[in-house]
Amino acid sequence: MQFNGVYSMYATSLWHRGFLARESRNLLEWTEKGMAFDSQRQGNEWGMTDLRAPEVIHDKDRFIMTYSARAADGKHTSQIFVQNMNRTSGKEVLE
Repeated sequence: MQFNGVYSMYATSLWHRGFLARESRNLLEWTEKGMAFDSQRQGNEWGMTDLRAPEVIHDKDRFIMTYSARAADGKHTSQIFVQNMNRTSGKEVLE
């Protein structure tokens, strides 16, 4: 995804915890920016493991991430989750 001249990338990186965010201005050199989603952060307990397939879109003044995860209710099913994001100081942070 590109926004204000900066490319952002999110990938299945820590399936048991969340997704790392990376940024680049030239698509060749990437800098890790931290966790875009952390299942251990308070308020994110509903999707706890098997985190996969993050995708971020920009819609008007907000960023939205979708991803799949195993539900925290103990069932052996994966679900699709949707999360709003804020872009602050070059790093996406899930609300």
